[in-house]
Amino acid sequence: MSTITKYAITLLFSLYSFTVTSQEYLVGGAGIFNFQTESIGFGIRGEVAFDRFSIAPQFNYFPGFNKINEYYLGVSGHYNLVNASTWKLYAIANLGYNRWINNSSAPIGEGQKSNVAFELGGGAATNGILNPFIEYRYNVKWRETMLHVGLLYYLGGGQGGYSCQTYQ
Repeated sequence: MSTITKYAITLLFSLYSFTVTSQEYLVGGAGIFNFQTESIGFGIRGEVAFDRFSIAPQFNYFPGFNKINEYYLGVSGHYNLVNASTWKLYAIANLGYNRWINNSSAPIGEGQKSNVAFELGGGAATNGILNPFIEYRYNVKWRETMLHVGLLYYLGGGQGGYSCQTYQ
């Protein structure tokens, strides 16, 4: 089993285990575009919400057809700047592990196979059962920007008489 598969399985298991302890939990994915490397990637994520703050574990992968073949495993903190009844605007801080798979063939000499990644940015999303979102992020180490566009599904869904004020 490849390393990427092991990380993805571990993340999915972790996301599933959170659903047992939290009614305000979302899961989903995103398409990602890196403007500097002109790379296309995809990601999976979860999100645990606490009033105006949420924690979002993530796995992002940029396949081998890109100039840069890499993956990120990390966690974001989101702080809701605006939290209206049907949408929100939020600030993002992300810390992650970056595995640059094809770094030996890259002309850039400053990166290693294993790197720490730190991103800052902002996003907008809806508050409901299905939540489309868009995020713009800046990677401090590589000085590059990325756009994440995706969809999150709220797992609480108001089941069993529970009503989530944040996501309904």
